[in-house]
Order: sequence, then C-alpha cells, then structure tokens
Amino acid sequence: MAPGKYRRFLAALAFGSIVAAGSTAIAQSDASQVRAVEISSELQTKFDKDYGLREAATLKQDLQRTVDRSLKKMGKSKVAFVDLTIEDAKPNKPTFQQLSKNTSLSYSSSYSTGGAKVYAKLFDSSGALIGTVSHEYYSRGLNEIYSEYGWADADRAFNGAARKIQKEAERAG
Repeated sequence: MAPGKYRRFLAALAFGSIVAAGSTAIAQSDASQVRAVEISSELQTKFDKDYGLREAATLKQDLQRTVDRSLKKMGKSKVAFVDLTIEDAKPNKPTFQQLSKNTSLSYSSSYSTGGAKVYAKLFDSSGALIGTVSHEYYSRGLNEIYSEYGWADADRAFNGAARKIQKEAERAG
C-alpha cells in the first residue's frame, strides 16, 4: 500500500472507531424498556441444529433495537418494560452455518421466503401485565423479498411487532 493510501486508511479506521465508540456511549446512556428477549424452545432447536447460534444473537439484538426505537418515539407511557419472545423465524438466505454444512448453497444466489413470529408482554412499573401483542409476517413469494439481508422478512415482522407494541402502549395510556 502506498504511503498516502496507508494514511487515509488509518484516518478512516480511526474515524470509524470514534464514531462507533460515540454511538456505543449514546446507546448505553438510554435505558432499554425491553427487559428480556427470549427464543422459543422449538426455534432454539432450529438455531442449534440448522441456523447457528450467531443468528439467534443477531435476531434478538435486532428485535430489541427495533422495539426500543419504537417505544422511544412515542415518549412517556404506562409501559415500564416489555418482555419479547421470538416464537419462530425463517431466513431469506442461507445462514453461515447452513452454507458451511451444504456447499451447494450460495449466499448470493440462494433465496427463500422467510419471516418471523413475535409475542410481547407489556408491564407497568409495578410489574403488572397491562397488555400482550402477537405479530407474525411471512412472505408468500420471492417477489415480496425487499432486501439482500438474510433475515429481511424477519426484520419486516419485527417492525410490524414494534408498531403493534407501540399502539398497545398508547392504548394502555
């Protein structure tokens, strides 16, 4: 690498580290209203055997972030915290574990219909249950896939669940 390119690379790397550190500090300063994100035992078996544990962690983080963002948009409500359960999830593209087990699959050219099912319990500050939400979305055909992301339809389901949770929180007061 030429000296000029090397300096630009280091500068870009340093800038990325600063931005990442700043966003982590911001994220940690905001308290999450999501108390727990669980995965159903049936889905956990799929992650263990087929999808890979890394994918479970990614989906849990995506769902928490999506619901937190939705609740923060609405502002103050009676909802103190939310417990979430991902009851089912299907990827649109092969996961890394699936790719490693089956070499005939290709991340760039293998597509499938996907989706997810989410269940949420909303609680007030005393711990009393004030509402429940269930939402699922599964694409019906390959023409409905809107992204190259491997969990695009699950992400769409998470967005729908977050909207329903927000509406239930508004209804609760």
